[in-house]
Amino acid sequence: MARRYLSIFLILPVLIAFPLVCAAQQAGPSPGVESLAAGTDPGVFLKKVDNFEVVLDGSMSMAEEVGGKSKLSIAKQTITKMIETMPDLKLIGSARLCGNNSCPASQESRLIYGPEYFTKKGLNDAINSVARASGGTPMSMSIGSVKGDIASLSGPSAMIVVSDGVRVKQEAVDAVKKLKAAYGDKLTCYTVWVGDDADGKKVLDEMAVAGGSKGAYSASDLLAGTGGMPPFVETVFLKQVIDSDKDGVSDYLDKCPGTPAGIKVDMYGCPIDGDTDGDGVPDSIDLCKNTPKGAKVDVRGCWTIGAVHFDFNKAQIKPTAYPELNNVVAVMKHNPELRIIIDGHTDIIGTAAYNMNLSRKRALSAMTYLLKKGISKNRLSTKGYGFSRPIATNETEDGRAKNRRVEFEPTSK
Repeated sequence: MARRYLSIFLILPVLIAFPLVCAAQQAGPSPGVESLAAGTDPGVFLKKVDNFEVVLDGSMSMAEEVGGKSKLSIAKQTITKMIETMPDLKLIGSARLCGNNSCPASQESRLIYGPEYFTKKGLNDAINSVARASGGTPMSMSIGSVKGDIASLSGPSAMIVVSDGVRVKQEAVDAVKKLKAAYGDKLTCYTVWVGDDADGKKVLDEMAVAGGSKGAYSASDLLAGTGGMPPFVETVFLKQVIDSDKDGVSDYLDKCPGTPAGIKVDMYGCPIDGDTDGDGVPDSIDLCKNTPKGAKVDVRGCWTIGAVHFDFNKAQIKPTAYPELNNVVAVMKHNPELRIIIDGHTDIIGTAAYNMNLSRKRALSAMTYLLKKGISKNRLSTKGYGFSRPIATNETEDGRAKNRRVEFEPTSK
């Protein structure tokens, strides 16, 4: 009888646990075994990998300073910037720490993040939890451990090693070769060189080439404000990127879409020479760089009131121009220090002398309207240009109509 009770006692936990095991299995596959199809964002990019692992060198040599910063802090800053630059992708991510132990002679490598569905905050917090650099440099051990980290994952993977290369031996290059042989085109190794040790860069170059990439990237280049990181991110993570305005910056990074052709831009697609008056037209092509706040501008960056046009051989303001002139009044009241010159223009019909006089009359008509709306006369002046400054062809009636206009030019006088 006692033996039968004992058997029931031993079997009972198994029966209780069995539904829990089944429930866990029904909850869905773990990230490690789920196959992730290449995600797309129409018109922007196609992702190249489904998984990635960062290997951070936290060994003693990374405590050395370069330019007033420890190499470890530079490495962490580089990884953080990479994370910030990455577009939102569905990826399995992981991070492994190489070294970083209390005994200088000891060899240790440990997983500090993942493998799990990547979040920018999660990986960033893991990287920045590494407070100091210490211990030996077991790089070959770390790379060998990556094989186990990604063994159950589906799809192509990227390994990104961030190190100074100091005390990294040939065994690390051999470890990369073994990893590459095991995964073939399913794995690419990238290396990022931190510091200034030439021998360290050489071994990182060899690791990168063995892993299928072209050589080590420099952390200082990736951190440079001129755009080093975006090309790196695109190389590692993306198959295809779209650059709609052809300024050399992918749409997913471009904070200034629609930049005119030929304009030099920064890493976020914004004109390097800036936009002094904030009118949306880069200084390099802005013919009117002191446009007042709130004023509408044309493609040249000049404050052109599109509806203030005139009938042929006339200088009277048409009622259709009132809304635009009222906008000028609002701009001037919003900018109480603003003074303007009202420029009058004509088409090419008639003599130069006649059109010069007509253009002055058109400018005076616009000034009279502004005076009636309460703008002080000492803030206004006029100038006629006749037909010397057309903005459209004078070969068609439509073009000539566009040339019969007034423009408003801010002035400091």
